[in-house]
Amino acid sequence: MVDLLQRVHRDTGKTFLHVTHRIAEAEALGDCIVRLQGGGWRMRGKGKR
Repeated sequence: MVDLLQRVHRDTGKTFLHVTHRIAEAEALGDCIVRLQGGGWRMRGKGKR
């Protein structure tokens, strides 16, 4: 899934929102990562890309 989404992003240049429960997946895909907990932002950071 990660490879597919990276390819789509690279080929189209479009921004997209991907919701996941997997931290490693979020880090691999995200330019900006927001962790939600209890209805609010818990943490915000950058991915490893």
